[in-house]
Amino acid sequence: MTRVIQLTGLALLIISGFLEYESLRLRYYTSLGPGPGFFGVWLAGLAAICAIGVIISVTRAPNVPLPEDFWPTRIGLIRMAVVILGVAWMAAFLEDLGYVITSFVFLAALIYVMGTRNLLLVLSMAVLGSFGIYLLFTRLLYTPLPRGILNF
Repeated sequence: MTRVIQLTGLALLIISGFLEYESLRLRYYTSLGPGPGFFGVWLAGLAAICAIGVIISVTRAPNVPLPEDFWPTRIGLIRMAVVILGVAWMAAFLEDLGYVITSFVFLAALIYVMGTRNLLLVLSMAVLGSFGIYLLFTRLLYTPLPRGILNF
């Protein structure tokens, strides 16, 4: 199990290094205060510190074998695939269809696959989630979200 956690820590370290590099290409500070690179630099730096901490702590700890239930079951793999495909769905169709439609489909699929089989509950939670977040961002936080084909 030590090797698996070390490789995970190394992957996080590589990703945080890439994010740090990209964040440093943005302005760190502007005349108004922290710039667009400020948050990314600190977040990537903290992620790198956490990754190094994980690698060191697992290397110093005694090796334990992988638990029997380490690898996901068939339903676990399906759930992971739905999450990954859902994120890809959001990235591909957010601008064209708008936030409300894409997030509704994503939330409905996610809630259904995670175990809720009551169709009325799935649809109501997806509607509340998509419209609720849309209203929160557009009305309270004054942050525009993609409107899409329905112009909503």
